Amino acid sequence: MRTMGSKIRNRGHGAMGGGQAPGGEVERLIEKGRFKDAVKQAKLCRRAEATPESHRLLERAYLLRADQLRRGAMPAAAREVAGHLLEFGVTDPALFGETVHLLLSLGMKQEAQVLSGGIDSPEVRDGFAGHEADQAVVDLGRTGGSSQETSQETREIREFGQAIRMAIAAVQAGDEAKGLEALRGISRGSPFADWKFFVRGLAARLRGAESEVRANWDRLDPKRAAARVARTVRDFTDHRTLGRDGAVAPAVKTDALERLVFGAVVLEPLEELRALVASERFGDAIRRMTSLQGPLASIDPDLAVRLTRAFYDRLVKEARMLDYDEAMTLARQFTRAAHPLPIDPSWNRFWALLWEGPDGSLEEAEDYWRKYLKDLENLPILKADEQALGRALVLKHLGDERVLESDAIPDSIHGLFTGSSDKKEADQHRRRAIKFFEESLALAPEHHPTYACLMGAYEDWERLDDAAVVARRLLARFPDDFDALMYLAGYHFDRQEPEPALECVRRARAIKPLDEGAAERECAIHILRARDLALKERWIEGRAEFVEAERLKPETRQWLHVRARRAIFELKAGQAETAQELITDACADLREPTPLWLALLIESIRYRLPQRERDQFEARWLKAVPGKARSETAGALADLMASFVSEKVDYPGRAGHIHQVVGYLRRATRIKYAHDDLAHVCLLLSALPDQVLLLGKMVNRGIKLFPDSPLFLMRAAAQELADMKGGQKGAGTAEARLRKAQQLAEATNTPENARILPVVREMLSLLEDTRSGLPGLPFAGFGGGPFGPGAGINGIEDLLDFFSEMMGGGPFDDEGFDDEPAPRRTRPKGAPRPGKAKPR
Repeated sequence: MRTMGSKIRNRGHGAMGGGQAPGGEVERLIEKGRFKDAVKQAKLCRRAEATPESHRLLERAYLLRADQLRRGAMPAAAREVAGHLLEFGVTDPALFGETVHLLLSLGMKQEAQVLSGGIDSPEVRDGFAGHEADQAVVDLGRTGGSSQETSQETREIREFGQAIRMAIAAVQAGDEAKGLEALRGISRGSPFADWKFFVRGLAARLRGAESEVRANWDRLDPKRAAARVARTVRDFTDHRTLGRDGAVAPAVKTDALERLVFGAVVLEPLEELRALVASERFGDAIRRMTSLQGPLASIDPDLAVRLTRAFYDRLVKEARMLDYDEAMTLARQFTRAAHPLPIDPSWNRFWALLWEGPDGSLEEAEDYWRKYLKDLENLPILKADEQALGRALVLKHLGDERVLESDAIPDSIHGLFTGSSDKKEADQHRRRAIKFFEESLALAPEHHPTYACLMGAYEDWERLDDAAVVARRLLARFPDDFDALMYLAGYHFDRQEPEPALECVRRARAIKPLDEGAAERECAIHILRARDLALKERWIEGRAEFVEAERLKPETRQWLHVRARRAIFELKAGQAETAQELITDACADLREPTPLWLALLIESIRYRLPQRERDQFEARWLKAVPGKARSETAGALADLMASFVSEKVDYPGRAGHIHQVVGYLRRATRIKYAHDDLAHVCLLLSALPDQVLLLGKMVNRGIKLFPDSPLFLMRAAAQELADMKGGQKGAGTAEARLRKAQQLAEATNTPENARILPVVREMLSLLEDTRSGLPGLPFAGFGGGPFGPGAGINGIEDLLDFFSEMMGGGPFDDEGFDDEPAPRRTRPKGAPRPGKAKPR
């Protein structure tokens, strides 16, 4: 196929052609295809002698150079040179048609219209309209020029182009009626009339009606695209085959048609490429891609980039699974063969992602990320603010990687595997992570997820003061951030600072007034504030806090620890009669008052009552606790102490009270429990590391009494996983119990099961991900190898810690509500952090 350049190149131009100097040198450069040099030489000729001939020679050189750039898949540069040509001026009538064609090919429709409007020849103007119509059919994406164009003419061209394409697709699919219906609005005088005849002829050809084919296709303008396509279809019909309806249907080869339309054969190689990728023959696929890059770029520069984009992530994942030499070979072949993405012109991002693989090197990856940061500083496709945001996102990513690396260092191995903790190395990773996050925020101070990641990292590292500082910074930028407000409410709550805690939670509730967690938090803060006011002897305000807490959660009036606090508050205020009435009412609602005496004793200590009054409550508690073990009493005592144990809230005498409650529970291993009472007992024991054996007995009791309880099935599964002697058999039993728990929880829609179900699913997922053939042990690192610094879960210890944490923060923690924060469920060290987008 002859190109525009070949037609213009061979055209003579009087005195300036024929090898004459200095125009002869321009002609010589044009003959050799050195159009860039020809433009330079033509400019010199124009400066030396400003004649019509020198003007036309430079026009011609400009046009050839712009077309060369277009064919070389450099449309931006081609448009720039075409702009120079238009600014210089087109005076040679012989170049008008080619220039209009070029402008339309580059999407410069407005400029083409202006140029064609200055041409007096009706044939040229008609040719422009026809070419514009052809462009609308062949390349719908470029039709219409500027996105700001909204003229009726432009809309009609787009609509007719779309109609033709829809008609061709319908006819090819066998729906001739639908195809012809799409052409109803195209008149015989329309520039799209040729395409209407083409579609009619195509439909006839598929029916085998050759007379109709000739009647339509013989009317096509031989200079138009529709005629060229029709000729190709005719010329390359080698034989005919019978269709399903018995009619004769032509079998058309597309190679020559592709060469005519695209300039190269691409469809079959693309199908081969797809098959190679599907069969994971990536080396062969890359070699096939190499041969496709040039033809695709000549059709549309975006196609080569799209091909790279389709391969990009898949190649990274594939290379990460190979050993070092194979991965490097595959990656180098790909980067040599593929057209780089505009967002990654030097492949630094690609190499950085590759080095972040399981067997990669974080240091190597960081080196490439730093190079990519340099790339982003001058990336032409991004504006200045977008470049800054891009660099900020890379820095945030580096911070996330360092956080993961620090979490991957195990605290202890306990002799199961070689290795030891390395706090110094973990601290170094954490310092680097903080540095990256802060640099990211300096570039993009409005990027919310970076604040959340930094805040979450501080939380995980138990640097809660630093997390609070970040939360305040986040609120300075985003005053209505619900999660940050809730975090600060809990932060001040933990520190017994009710005033700032109340301010934060009220702001949070103004944002989400129906959020149950925020209402519970505010209720707890009011109860905390009541004690704070009592210690300051502000009795009226303190009583109002209890009223406000009851307004928010009416059920608090019946909670044992709240009733105890109200009674102790009145004793502190000197209202002994009122206090006694409250104690009497509470005793009347209990089968036995043993849990109430402990609650009153604890609150008398925390409210700083005189020692004489404390001694009275202690005496009643010590007298009651040796009594007969009962389900209701065991559950209430466990529920009361769990709120203090789980959050490590200390007060004088707490250790003794825990010892006394555990002693009571030891006497209650064989009683007939109610389900919720035993659930509270297991919750407390799971928070006491030295009570593993007693917890095991209680869990076994739960399985015996409640064999279809999802909660106890889940706890029994964790028990099996914790028993290392169970080996693969233990893991199998645990999985069976988890499957049953999941089935039962899904079958019964209760609030308790709704809280259990996500934990069961997470345990099953973790169990499946960590199972391997490691002799004698049910788990190993992700990917089948032993646990190590790069594993998702670092050893049996972390895995069991994870199960323990899930159990300890169990589903029956609703009435463990106290003026202490609810237990936070944390992920295990080294476990993947799915996004850490929100502070808890």
